[in-house]
Amino acid sequence: TLTFKKMIKHKVTILLILAIQSCFSQNLLETINAYNSSILDNTKEYKMLIISDSSCGYCQITYKELQKFTSKIQIIILDYHEDNSSEIEKFNNYKFIPAREISEIKEQDFFPILFLYDKNNKLIWSKKGWFDSNLKKIRKKTNYQDYSN
Repeated sequence: TLTFKKMIKHKVTILLILAIQSCFSQNLLETINAYNSSILDNTKEYKMLIISDSSCGYCQITYKELQKFTSKIQIIILDYHEDNSSEIEKFNNYKFIPAREISEIKEQDFFPILFLYDKNNKLIWSKKGWFDSNLKKIRKKTNYQDYSN
């Protein structure tokens, strides 16, 4: 019974962490909209919010890999890197927001973190880190058809 109690406690802890993350991620778009109401593009079917440090190699891979989705997904990057002018120029169809300007969003210790929202700004997928499998998940969640492959 001791291991059963530990198992239950472990599961409750995981559920609590997931609930907190879900609440945090649901409010991110609202926080960004309050910061600047012209950032969100309601003509796009989906929005991808990336909590990022543009000097991070995995974040740069993420930016590059998501370019193929920009016809359907608005890419918003909450960037923790101070000198990101080269990334802003290179990925000029993305919206870069300096993370330091939004005090409601706490410091992050992991990059990138991706949040995918539907047209109603409801969170439909999130992931910490960049993996090749992310592309498959994003395609599936957005019904994205890539006929070039």
